[in-house]
Amino acid sequence: MIAGGHLVISTMKKWNRARLVQDTPVVPVASAPQGFVEVEGAALPLANGHLLTPVEQKPSVYFSFRLEHYQSNGKSGSWVTVFNMATQESFYLADTTGLLLVNPNPGESSVQNKMHYVSKMTLEQKERVFAFAGRNIPGWLGGSFRVIESFIAVGSPVYALGNLISGRHEEVSEEILKAAGSTVAMGYSKLPPALFHSYLPKQAVCVGAMATTEDRKIYFADCHKEELESRLRQGFIYKIIGGALLFAAGAAFLLYTLVENKTI
Repeated sequence: MIAGGHLVISTMKKWNRARLVQDTPVVPVASAPQGFVEVEGAALPLANGHLLTPVEQKPSVYFSFRLEHYQSNGKSGSWVTVFNMATQESFYLADTTGLLLVNPNPGESSVQNKMHYVSKMTLEQKERVFAFAGRNIPGWLGGSFRVIESFIAVGSPVYALGNLISGRHEEVSEEILKAAGSTVAMGYSKLPPALFHSYLPKQAVCVGAMATTEDRKIYFADCHKEELESRLRQGFIYKIIGGALLFAAGAAFLLYTLVENKTI
């Protein structure tokens, strides 16, 4: 019953988010006003360089990492999170008109993830995960573990919705654009090199920053608006019906149990 209710609520939340994304127009970075805006472009790291994802060492501007341990209680079991984190480093969103800073945390995101079972990792990958997650993980040697990793690769599409704080326009080093282009050429980005370069501004100027404020959390994604709308609405009807059926089945079972125990 609880699972059904949770599925319905989470699905409705995604639907409402999709409506907000649809109803908010995308604006060019250079002309974005201070306040609530929607922008999209390509992801670039800051001058201090890109991040590397823990498992596959992919150049990125943002990643989240969750380590789960399978715990059995006899006939059944479940995956339990033993370590969870997301990077807090800011990154640039660039379009043809300029750049702005995106401060991802604390915020909400729609970033596709990839699952890695520790048993199938190489020795080097296991050592990186072990070092990254810490050495006090229960049952590390004999347990079943998996990593759920999501990331925004350097040069990949990026979308952001939230409050823009306009600042003093500051020039960004051309070396940042060149370094990002070299990384994209390695094939990690969702965008091919030619398309990536079409997103870069003629003048590398940062116009401000998007971040979580007191009244609104920043929301960002590893895709552009059209794909994000489709992702948020995916399977809406089936999830609502499935959640309602789960809730009804749970309620019926609870009622049956109460009747059998003569508590009502």
